[in-house]
Amino acid sequence: MAGISGWFGVKGLRTLNALLLPSHERHNMFLCLQQVESLVGMEEQLQSQLALIADDRDDARLLMSIPSIH
Repeated sequence: MAGISGWFGVKGLRTLNALLLPSHERHNMFLCLQQVESLVGMEEQLQSQLALIADDRDDARLLMSIPSIH
């Protein structure tokens, strides 16, 4: 499926939802996508918590100023 740069982006999810799958496979895909969504939410929470911690630390701010680190 050329042209899909990320399966979990908007275009990729549209493509996944358009697939003609048997009901048990569609249900399986739905459950897996729910897990991905949950993990993305947890990662966002962790990133926010780390940003709050890093704001108070000079060494963390210095590291974040380096383009390949941030």
